[in-house]
Amino acid sequence: MDGETTASRADMYGFLASLFLQEPDEQTLPKQLQALNLAEQYAPSSLTALVSSISQEYFDCFFVPMSSKYTPPLESVFTGASSQGRGPLVGPATQETAQLYETTGFNPADLLAFAPLKEMAMPDHVGFELAFMTYLCLQEEKSAERCDRAAVKRWTEWQFHFLSEHLTCWLPKLAEALEKRQTRFYAAAASLSADWAAADLGELMTCSEGEV
Repeated sequence: MDGETTASRADMYGFLASLFLQEPDEQTLPKQLQALNLAEQYAPSSLTALVSSISQEYFDCFFVPMSSKYTPPLESVFTGASSQGRGPLVGPATQETAQLYETTGFNPADLLAFAPLKEMAMPDHVGFELAFMTYLCLQEEKSAERCDRAAVKRWTEWQFHFLSEHLTCWLPKLAEALEKRQTRFYAAAASLSADWAAADLGELMTCSEGEV
């Protein structure tokens, strides 16, 4: 892909990651609502009240196990799920993503993220996985600027692998789970992430076929 496209992809993945890695605030929330097509639905509320409400949803969904909305946003929970329900909080996906991060030089601890998430250090958290795609896109862009075609190909292959073997395998399940729990903001965030990842994978496949 060209540099402009790759940079735009990195920006989109970074935006999606921020929805899950950071609490909403009055500066970021209006843009987020627009991107999620929720601005009109939330229009009657004041911005301060909205931030408070969605922040509570953030905690209820992702940090309060006793909440009826609790949905651990971890790949292992969804890809390791049995017929009885959720998979384990720590499973094969946990180790696989940690190994991928180490191999490629990605460090989630460097991200701007809610402190408890860094303390939990769960590599297959949706926010970290989306941020990893940002990192891969940026590495591709840097390699292209150096005209290092071999490196560009390598970083693109990492993107294809991570999308096809990880993100697209479980983001739709996360979106469905959040939708069932009537978590409007985060269900929309997960749905947009799932749609974007699927479309991006399709675009990578098309580009790859065009190079053959």
